[in-house]
Amino acid sequence: MKDLKRISKLSGIAYLIIFITGIYANFVVLEHLVALDNPSLTVMNLLTQKSAFELAIFGFAIMLIFDLVLVWGLYKLFRPVSRHFAFMAAALRFINVLVFGLALYHLIAVFHIVTSIDSITVHNQFLETKVIDLLNDFNNIWLIGLLFFAFHLALLAYLVWRSGAVPKWLGVLLMIAALGYVADSFAQLFLLNYPDYESLFALAVIVPGVIGELTLTFWLLFRSNKFAELPYLSNLNRA
Repeated sequence: MKDLKRISKLSGIAYLIIFITGIYANFVVLEHLVALDNPSLTVMNLLTQKSAFELAIFGFAIMLIFDLVLVWGLYKLFRPVSRHFAFMAAALRFINVLVFGLALYHLIAVFHIVTSIDSITVHNQFLETKVIDLLNDFNNIWLIGLLFFAFHLALLAYLVWRSGAVPKWLGVLLMIAALGYVADSFAQLFLLNYPDYESLFALAVIVPGVIGELTLTFWLLFRSNKFAELPYLSNLNRA
């Protein structure tokens, strides 16, 4: 089952790259540069740190590419557990990729604005408003994509639980993370006083999400032989 092991390891590598690029682009760069309640500071940060902003966009683009690899890899690995649910999980993750691609377009538009202005026009209120509107659109579209990702994660949790190869507790963690993503996304979209509960929602998403998905990442990388040991998975290449 060399092909199966390669798919598992490739999926693990893709997951790891997604973690690295996503964390760098969002938490290291964007959260440092963007203050949605302070348009002047945000534009100034983006203007003075164009290279970092450009790298963040590039990181998100790389993340999307390897997310497509993971759409294919996870489908191939879990298809024998349930072809129907594996396809649904892959489709939901693919939709998330498309939605995030649309969100990224807004971030690229911000970069084009920033690269077209200079220090003389940096305090132009129209430009500041345009940049903040685009950044808000980026966030909101991303949140919509995360809803699809959450349902993908829930189906993946079910497939993990049913697989007999991956530990069941990992499926539980992924399901908790999926519920956290749903709650956090809806809260950000509709809860007016979300900032008052932001740390609580972040905890509900980050802890099970990072632990669950990162554990799955390393499991795919270093325990790929577990798939090959299951008799019913021997039909993978013929299915």
